[in-house]
Order: sequence, then C-alpha cells, then structure tokens
Amino acid sequence: MIYYHYAELVHRQAEKYGSRTALKYRDNATIEEKTVLYETFHGKSMTDNPFALFLDLLDRDVNQEFLHVWTVNADSNIQMERFSNLPNVKFVKVYSDEYLYYLACAKYLINNTSFPPYYQKREGQIYLNTWHGTPLKTLGKDMQGAMGQHKNLQRNFMQSDYILSPNSFTTKKLIESHDIEGIYKGKVIEEGYPRIDLITKTNPQKYRDEILSKTVSLTDDKIILYAPTWRGEVGSVGDTTAEVINNIKQMMVGIPKGYQLLLKVHSLMYNYIKDDEEVKAICVPDYLDTCELLSVVDCLITDYSSIFFDFYVKNKPVFLFMYDKESYLDGRGMYIDLDTLSPLIPESITELISQLQEIPESVNYSEVYEYTSLQKGNSGEKVWAVILDSNRDLN
Repeated sequence: MIYYHYAELVHRQAEKYGSRTALKYRDNATIEEKTVLYETFHGKSMTDNPFALFLDLLDRDVNQEFLHVWTVNADSNIQMERFSNLPNVKFVKVYSDEYLYYLACAKYLINNTSFPPYYQKREGQIYLNTWHGTPLKTLGKDMQGAMGQHKNLQRNFMQSDYILSPNSFTTKKLIESHDIEGIYKGKVIEEGYPRIDLITKTNPQKYRDEILSKTVSLTDDKIILYAPTWRGEVGSVGDTTAEVINNIKQMMVGIPKGYQLLLKVHSLMYNYIKDDEEVKAICVPDYLDTCELLSVVDCLITDYSSIFFDFYVKNKPVFLFMYDKESYLDGRGMYIDLDTLSPLIPESITELISQLQEIPESVNYSEVYEYTSLQKGNSGEKVWAVILDSNRDLN
C-alpha cells in the first residue's frame, strides 16, 4: 500500500511538471511539418495500430522525409532495436522534456488510447486516435465502473481530427459510449485496422527466427496462443495471475502432439505475470506486437479480448475460453452475443482440453463478416491517404 501511494505521488508530480512544460512548448515551439509522434498504451510499447502505420509510412518514405518519434518508456528492447540505427527514428519517454516538446510541435500525432489530461492540440496539428479493437466488452459510460472513468478518453476523442474504426459497429459504440455523438467535429475513418494488415504481411518464418525465438522458448511445433484479457476497471486492474497460471499449467499437460503453447497477456496484466517462474519461458513480452505475433499462430485461445476479431482473417480456430463467464458478464457486460462469435466456446478447463484434442485446420467465420469486411491488407495505406497532404510525394 505504501508503494501504491508513492507511485501515485510520483505520477501527480510528473503530471504537474508536464502541464507547465507542455504549456511553455505549446506557446513557443514551431510545428514541424514532417514530424510524426506515435504513442501506444501511454508509452508501454511500440505496437498496435500506431506501429502498423509507422511501418507503412517508413516503408514508403524512401527519401526519409519524415522524423518518426516514438513514445517508449523502456530503455531498449528487441522491438526498438529493429529501428534504432535509422537516423529518422527517435525514442522519447513520457513526461520527458523531449516528449513534451514533440507533443507540442509534431505535425501528426497518432495514439491508440489517450494523451495526458493536460494535452491541448494546437492549431495546425493533426491528431489521429486509432483506438485498439472492435469492442466485445462495454466501453466508456456503458461500463459498470466509477463515474467519469472515461473522461480523458472523451477529451482526447473530442480533440482528435480523426478517429480510426475497423467497422461500423465499432464506430457506433465508440461515439455513443464516450458521449460525443452529435458534438464530435472530426472525421471517423472507417477503413479497417492497419495492425491487422501485419497478420498477413509479416514473414512468419523470419519473425519466428529473428524476433520471437529470442524472447521465448520455441520448438518446431505449431503454436497455440493463450491470450486472456484483463479483469477489473480503468484505474483498478484485477490481479488474476493465479488463475492464468493455473489454466496454463493444465493446458500444458493436455496440449495435443505437434503443438506448443505460448502466453500473451493484456498489457494491463503483464507486470503481474512477466517474472513468474512457471510461465516466464512461454510468456511473450508486452513490447512485441500482437498482430505480428499472430502471423505465426495456428490456434488462438482467448476470452473477452478483441484479439479474436483480428485473428479471424486467418480462418484458423479460435477458442473462446470463458471459465468466469457469469461473474465477468455481471461485472462488465458485453455488446455482442458470445455464441455468435465462434463455434468453439469451452466454459471449463476440462472442456477446453477436450476440444483441443481435435483442433480443426480451418474455421469458416463468414457469420462475423460485418466485423472483418474492410480488412483487405491495405488499411494502413488508406489511412495515410486521408491524413497526409494530398500533394505528398510518397511511392
């Protein structure tokens, strides 16, 4: 408890310092027309839609016209090292002077959650909020949590010029649940998710050999990924380490021949579980991109996470393992009837292990086409076409 209060104090001091410094830069810094600031989950990783958009622009920007600034709080990791030798890629940490400077002067700002509460977009800046998934779980005011827990998200959405959406269902839920219907003056870009492009664009063997094998113990077997989501509410994440480890231990005993098991937990859960000796060897680091990872996955086990919407493009089996379905639904709630999302919905570890003994090679997910119809492998290109100057010369 002492640690919690100390962490809160540090956070508040950083916020206070940040707001003063941000104001100074906002009033004095010149906007840099060819600078892009990317941020994912408040600097936790270099992943998700911002990462996919970064890769897309980096690939087409052959003359290195743009400076790509990434908010990453880590000093270094394998993901960052892939780009650390590029002169037009820069890393900054949240609350640092450099971060606050680029927050005020970058022409393009791309975030999958929200910038700090003190952020005020300047005239001339272009802010794209990509969000981070088709919502199976309730959002914003629809969550049965503390009143106003979505206030900073609402504020960020209202400041954004563009909100990215993978489908019309997500558009409706994002707008309604964050109380911006009828007052949002920006534009919703409904062109699919750039991150899902990476599932089919990533070279699976190269990714497996050069990146994944350096972070977890791998064999030559096919990969089953267990990706449970977090429990709790915004600002109060539940510690479900014991549950996850217990599930993993039983899965490892019952996993079919020819398969290996990996674990990828939600970023809000990662700190609870990353150093646990029982799962450390198979726990994929939080800093690796999930959709690049899905390029090598043959079977997905998840629960209430939107990861399965992404995985649908592979037509590979998705097991929705909902061992705590009753309590979870009572505490959070869903937008979609779970039974419509997969034919494989085990509600106990025993039932899951039984179903894993006959993993289908492929599954037809045509019933959920409304959520995936825009995923053509070129969403990143379409998004940049909207937010960049039409006269920009990119190959």
